[in-house]
Amino acid sequence: MAIFQIETGNAKPVRKSALNGLLAAALVMTAQAASGACPIDKAVSLNRQGRYDAALTALKGCPAEAPAEKAKGIAFHGLYEPDSAIAHLKSAFDQGVKDDAVLLPLAEAFLWKKDFRNAAMIMDGTKDKAGAEYLKVVARKHEILGDLQLAVEQYDKAIALEKLPYGTMERKAIVLSWMKKYDESLALFDAIIKEKVVSRPLKVRCMIRKAEVASWKGQFDPALAQLDKALAIEKGNLEARMVKARILEWKGEYKPAKAVYKEILVLSPGNEQAKLKLDKLSWAE
Repeated sequence: MAIFQIETGNAKPVRKSALNGLLAAALVMTAQAASGACPIDKAVSLNRQGRYDAALTALKGCPAEAPAEKAKGIAFHGLYEPDSAIAHLKSAFDQGVKDDAVLLPLAEAFLWKKDFRNAAMIMDGTKDKAGAEYLKVVARKHEILGDLQLAVEQYDKAIALEKLPYGTMERKAIVLSWMKKYDESLALFDAIIKEKVVSRPLKVRCMIRKAEVASWKGQFDPALAQLDKALAIEKGNLEARMVKARILEWKGEYKPAKAVYKEILVLSPGNEQAKLKLDKLSWAE
């Protein structure tokens, strides 16, 4: 169900709970915000680096004004949290910020929820329909609809336009892996990983995805080695551990897999997936 509808004028709320949430957020005022110290520029910089959690931490306590709402929405979009992204980007939109930097992540967040109607209306309102950001949202729509080759073609167009196309290359590599074009996918992940300008979060993500694709080819030991490299860079990474444990299971190495699941629960005691996996391996000694 659509949360709101984009029109020529203001957005019209149709769900009272969403409006109440925005009103409640508008009432939040900490000492930091009251002193005018809301670090918008810092948050924008962190978002550009892909450090979305850090951006949200920097914005904690800021009032629900358009610049902070925009930055929060972009951060939640980067974390693939569509409901939070929509709430904050909508708030910025309602306050008059209707540039493509708000509209495109907002449209994509609606696509993640398979709300094609709102996504289409928002995309119609964007200015640069030939730009890389627009093309990437179009590619995502094709992904969701299962038109993977069309998605790859749109990503190729976006990559050709971008000065730093590594995030788009990552997405293309993932889609190629879904198409079972494993060698092409691995080559693309390698190209991203070796670049010095690539941010640490992106590099680690690509290392994890590369390991996963290698495991699909039955290359378990190289995959595990890649995951250990990722964990050397980011010791607390839960996803790398989860993939590592799964590969160990596939290899029949159940005791080491159990040990990794236990590590995950030490780091994240409420991790239901790790709990379930550990219960299933309770027989392994």
